Amino acid sequence: NGMALMRENEIIICQHSTRRVIRMKLAELQRLGGRPLSESNFEVLAQTAANGRGLNAPNDVVVAPNGDVYFTDPVYGFIKKQGYKWLNAEKGEPTDQPYLDEAVAAVGAGVKGVYRWRAGGGALELVTDLLKRPNGLAFSPDSQTLWVSSSDKDGPTWNAFLLREQLPLERTAVLGEAELPGMRLGSGLIDGFKIDERGRLWSSVPGGLAVIDPARKAVLASVTFGGTAISNVRFGEGGDVFVTGAGHVWRLRRTVPSSAS
Repeated sequence: NGMALMRENEIIICQHSTRRVIRMKLAELQRLGGRPLSESNFEVLAQTAANGRGLNAPNDVVVAPNGDVYFTDPVYGFIKKQGYKWLNAEKGEPTDQPYLDEAVAAVGAGVKGVYRWRAGGGALELVTDLLKRPNGLAFSPDSQTLWVSSSDKDGPTWNAFLLREQLPLERTAVLGEAELPGMRLGSGLIDGFKIDERGRLWSSVPGGLAVIDPARKAVLASVTFGGTAISNVRFGEGGDVFVTGAGHVWRLRRTVPSSAS
């Protein structure tokens, strides 16, 4: 699932099926040439939750400037998928199932959490279990705040947590339909997102992409993708914005300079 670069030559990968987070050299990944990942050399960073139980299914991951790794561990690795239809809210199909929570309690970690793996190793730390469906995550431009999306079908939100040594982390802001006038999230999922240099959230939303200013509590722009479920966002060079969803990759171009209002 989610991936993040660590330094210039390593990549962190969230694995659903094996319920773990691994680290490997980019050169090793390239050497595979399309062969199964199991045939490569990699290091397992996390597979056991802070309470000693196995993880659920790590979903998204970010690396802090100091090398600490943060990742979300929701329920979606236990879903019985039928192609991409399970994500298509416009066709009336459900985006969540009650058996997911049952699987977490029975065979998973027992909690839906956000975790921190300290640079250099050590015990895995549960930084918050406040969110029902922790999903995407990203740092604020000053790396002092961790934003986490919650794909709760009854109330999707983006949540800000102040980074600190003391755990659990303190939630300092929540953005959802109630806080964002005009935002209509419906029954679809919000998933991955990124934060630009001005602190704006470029987030997947049901059927598209939204640009949110958390300071003004305003949706600045939106892009629709014909009902396709969007999964993640990544910034490139020269104003490029890459968007993934349902087996596709799109490239958008920011035409307004990043320093403009």
